[in-house]
Amino acid sequence: MAKVNKFRGILNRSVWSNAGVFAAIALVTFLCYCLILDASFKTMDDYLSIIENPLVKSLGNVPQIFKSSFFLKNTYWRPLVHLSFALEYNFFKLDPFYYYLDNIILHIIASFGVFMLVDKLLNNRAAGVLTGLLFAVHPVHWEQVTNIPGRSILLCGLFFFYSFWMFLKAVGSGKTRYLLISLILYCLSLLSKESAVMMPLCVIAYFWIVLPKGQRTQCQQQNAGFFSNSFLIITIAYFLCREYLGISGGFKWISIEQTALSVITFLKALVIYLRLVMIPAGLYYDRSLDIFSSFWEVQVASTIVFWLIALYFILKKWPSFTSTTKFLFAWTAINFAVVSQVIPVKVSYFSISTAEHFLYMPSVAILAITIVFVMNIAKALIEHKQAKKSIIILGAAGLYLFYIIVTINQVIISSNQMTMFKQSFDKNPRNIRVITPLALSYAYAGMYEEAEKYYKESLKVEPGNVRGLIGAGRALFDQGKYWHGLAYYNKVVNAGQFESMLNENKRAAYQEIEKRYEEGLKNLKGRIINEAQKYDLAKLHYSLGVVYHMTDRTDKAILEYKRAITVRPNYQESYMNLAAAYETTGQKEKAIETYNYILSSIVLDKDRLAYISKRLEILQSGR
Repeated sequence: MAKVNKFRGILNRSVWSNAGVFAAIALVTFLCYCLILDASFKTMDDYLSIIENPLVKSLGNVPQIFKSSFFLKNTYWRPLVHLSFALEYNFFKLDPFYYYLDNIILHIIASFGVFMLVDKLLNNRAAGVLTGLLFAVHPVHWEQVTNIPGRSILLCGLFFFYSFWMFLKAVGSGKTRYLLISLILYCLSLLSKESAVMMPLCVIAYFWIVLPKGQRTQCQQQNAGFFSNSFLIITIAYFLCREYLGISGGFKWISIEQTALSVITFLKALVIYLRLVMIPAGLYYDRSLDIFSSFWEVQVASTIVFWLIALYFILKKWPSFTSTTKFLFAWTAINFAVVSQVIPVKVSYFSISTAEHFLYMPSVAILAITIVFVMNIAKALIEHKQAKKSIIILGAAGLYLFYIIVTINQVIISSNQMTMFKQSFDKNPRNIRVITPLALSYAYAGMYEEAEKYYKESLKVEPGNVRGLIGAGRALFDQGKYWHGLAYYNKVVNAGQFESMLNENKRAAYQEIEKRYEEGLKNLKGRIINEAQKYDLAKLHYSLGVVYHMTDRTDKAILEYKRAITVRPNYQESYMNLAAAYETTGQKEKAIETYNYILSSIVLDKDRLAYISKRLEILQSGR
């Protein structure tokens, strides 16, 4: 019996050692996410940040990476994410296996950090282990692990957790080397994602709540201001760097009313988040919510009432909470504040982003509070002999197994991008950031009619959406509907970062149309035997002239318009375009002569008669 007890003691020490906990977290996390390793790159974000991103194609671009914004926008500065992609491209080129593998590894390491952070903060090994394991396998984290650009959240969270852990060690020991390491990790977190700016508030909240002035040692009292100010100084320097680099853009709210309604909408999202943490059903990519349109909506009142009641019960119980539990509530509020829509995080002008990856950093505290609460209940039940320890352990294991199964299911969905985007579209058909990549995934699969359908769905939501217009045009082009495609291209008012893509697509469309018309002319040459074929020949010359005209080859356009008129003398459209081409090339007299011929020889409708009269008036007056 003594040998058996000794063996159990050794086994327990091994399981509860850091190495044992790390091994358990690593194993279950890898089992949850390993199925994503066979997935391909996903459309949109993967293409923008990796495949079509010249910055990551050479390590020689590292200096430029630190000067450039993320996703080629003027909003995000995440150089460490770009740098990680550049390293992966340098070693593995465009093999998605390694990009996904690195995401899994980063999540495992971040989960280690959660375990050590909660263990240190609560001084409760069991709570630390259970929180670290739950964080590792919880289904709400599927989005950032299984989507490669989720790297920004993973890196930010990883460095954030370890930074705060080292801060706790610095506070406990008073050793400045721990503070220095904490500050370095904080800098790395800032360079991964903007959410890290909440660290100084977490530090200040810790001193106020866990170590108020009356309870600090002399060393802690001396260090409190120094530690807090160190984090604040780095944060200020971070914003100054962004301003210097010109990376400070973003959405701005139209009015105070819209801001208030957006914040209330986010409060509604918090209710959904709490439900997802407890019962992770109905998960989907890039969750969003339509902004409340009025303060008089029923859901506005119900949301406010819910949180007032919740706040009342929290404040009522507040004195009975331990200082660390109070701090965990503060951690949750602080890390949600950055996405609370005070600074807008929008999907479109009528909806806000409430993506599940917003839970990554706040969930640490939510899970820790839940674990401590459940552990206290379990302890009370065991002490009062209302439940056996073995039954409680079995129930906890069953709950963890449930979370693991849900996570694996979501990973399977994510491994097929069409399934993932379609799931999101079915949940919210107005999310432009889901519809566009769904359409693009169909386009890459050669399913052009489906791609066209979803691009047009995106234009119903946001008529001027550049990616939607270009995508719809390309989908029509790939179906051989070239002029229809060009019509969509020509609706783009300001292509912005997609200017080169738009021009390339236009060029390809015009080239294909030109080629088809030239082939048509070649086939008809010497075969004109009836009026119908004459009409076709004239139309081909006219249409080819239009292509030349629209691609700034006006002299060639004039020649084709004349050829069309030669075959069909009263070809009204060809005369109109010929006159316009003369105007474009500065041949004023020929333009006037052509317009006058049209007036005298061709029957016109009222609108064209008015148009020609106006053009003649302008040309003859010299304006």
